[in-house]
Amino acid sequence: MSQKKSLIISWSLGFHFLSAYLITAILNIMMCPELNVLVILDNQVSIFSFLSMLVLVFSLLLAGDFHFSREDLRGEFFTIVLVIFCLFFTWQNSSLVIVLGVFFLLMTYYCYLFFNRLKKQFIVLGGAFILAIRFIYLAVFLNEETFVTNSSSMDKKLLILFILSAILAYFLTRGSLLERLNLRMRSGSLWAIFFLSIILYASTVGLWVIARVLVYASPTYDMGIFSQMFESMANGMGPITTLERGEKLSHFAVHLSPIHYLILPVYCLLPSPLTIQALQVLIVMSGVIPLYLILNQLKWSVKYRIVFLLLYLWMPSLTSGQFYDYHENCFLAPLVLWLIYADLSQSSWKMAVATLLLLAVKEDAIVYVISIGAFFLLQNLWPQTSKVKKVILGLQIIIPIAYFFFAITWLRHFGTGAMTSRFANFMLTDQEGLIHAVFNAIKNPAFTLASIFTYEKLKYLLIIFASQAFLPLLQVSWRPYILLLPLLVINLVSDWPYQVDLFKQYHFGSSTLILFMSIITIEHWQRRKVYLFRTKKISFEQLSSFFITLSILASLSFFVTMIGPRKYDYQSYQNDTEFYQSIQKTLAKIPKNSRVVTVSSYTTPLSKNSELYDLFYHNNREVDLTIDYVVFNRSILEGQSEEKQVIEKYLASGYIESDLSGRDVAILEAR
Repeated sequence: MSQKKSLIISWSLGFHFLSAYLITAILNIMMCPELNVLVILDNQVSIFSFLSMLVLVFSLLLAGDFHFSREDLRGEFFTIVLVIFCLFFTWQNSSLVIVLGVFFLLMTYYCYLFFNRLKKQFIVLGGAFILAIRFIYLAVFLNEETFVTNSSSMDKKLLILFILSAILAYFLTRGSLLERLNLRMRSGSLWAIFFLSIILYASTVGLWVIARVLVYASPTYDMGIFSQMFESMANGMGPITTLERGEKLSHFAVHLSPIHYLILPVYCLLPSPLTIQALQVLIVMSGVIPLYLILNQLKWSVKYRIVFLLLYLWMPSLTSGQFYDYHENCFLAPLVLWLIYADLSQSSWKMAVATLLLLAVKEDAIVYVISIGAFFLLQNLWPQTSKVKKVILGLQIIIPIAYFFFAITWLRHFGTGAMTSRFANFMLTDQEGLIHAVFNAIKNPAFTLASIFTYEKLKYLLIIFASQAFLPLLQVSWRPYILLLPLLVINLVSDWPYQVDLFKQYHFGSSTLILFMSIITIEHWQRRKVYLFRTKKISFEQLSSFFITLSILASLSFFVTMIGPRKYDYQSYQNDTEFYQSIQKTLAKIPKNSRVVTVSSYTTPLSKNSELYDLFYHNNREVDLTIDYVVFNRSILEGQSEEKQVIEKYLASGYIESDLSGRDVAILEAR
């Protein structure tokens, strides 16, 4: 069979399968109209019934395809089915945010049709127009509470900044002005800006995250845990911590993350929580090295290379996550780029090393490896030999899947089990395990979409994509969308609120892949020597220039607006250094070989104690008479917190204030 004929068959099967899936979803909703499948996971359909109906509809579509034998109908039919499904789905609920989310979904698909000059674009635009009318109707006449209309001042500020950035980008990329700008902004000047940005980034972000430890703003989860873990590793005891589960336990019983050993030598030289805070900043920054090699591989102009290096530095989600302190996820940003570079260079040993290092970050890192591997197996931008594809298939598809099953088995038998609770929203009351979550998500796509299009998640998506001028969504090919898999699995599907909190640590990998998608978009546009419209008014080169300018303006303005206020810990330490140093002197008096229970803010500075426990989590908040010292800030006694109640229990059990106490820190000891 010829390669062209095989490709046509693959396209036919793909289009018909997607169409069959959407039709099956519509039929299931129609058969159970009394169920609100947008909020109820159990749609009364078993996975076997769903798959049976899917196979039947798929077979009917194939039969129709053989009968009509028209290749152009396949994509057009899918377009019609997709629009019908989107309209049918949004009419099941009056949520403004769902309507808005589906509108952006349709507009993304429209861009794909537009850049490929495919037919039925007007149908997608018509569907988007209907959704826009419905959005206005719901907002004006119903004002449903399902949508948070009172956006925060930060949300409004970012929206205004993006609009202003778009206007400025338009004027900067106009013909005559662009020529003058190009004359002034030479490569040497851009390199100077880049290295100055590196210095400013390291000095500001580095000092600000270090200040979190100095002002006792770093909580037990996760900075206290990792600080104690590194101390144990430095003392030859392995990754042992008593903070993570309230008992002596290896961190590898919770997450398989041998990547920590990569920076252990540096910690041994400078054994302090401040060291791992600073190392995280350097680890994330190191991503500019593989990114430069990637851009070098693509043979881009020096100006475009420097701009994308700056985009990496200024991408807000790559910096915001560092303000919840050190986490192994920080390794994802550079290692994802190293794996992409290895695939582009088609070097087997580079692929092997990059894959192993990425898998060493965490058991769920397989989703990044597989998405990158699947993309490079299917992409047609950079030709690959069959030998290279076999290497990618083995290293980035087969081995990661095998490793994942090994990791899950290890955690189940020798650890605390895989953290499947993050996907509890996709499990029924009598179900447990990821396989149930996957099946439920597949057979109830309406619930899945409704879970993704919530206000917080949509805001999260808009900030990330807007900081890239929506370049990741403006694809010429469908294949780069495979790289959105980690964003979907890690950030969007779960109802764990921290997954879409930009100031938590779950965005390093998915954000880096989104940046690479922007690179793919520009690479596609650079190869197109035609005009965007038949009028020949706008070329793809002009389009690239506008969107790159917009992305750099949006990223920088978002970065300054979101990250700038995070200097308050550094300012607090500068303004009251004596106060914080006095606390440290008091904590330093506590014997290192004692059993200590303390408040969350003190676990990090006390991490050299091998038996250290968090007051809130330890012993179900009951008295543990084996504890030598109870340590807390005196101000906690002024409130009505649960920690205060635990302290009162220790006082009632005979614990008295120790001579080790200070002005601001109280230390209780047994009589």
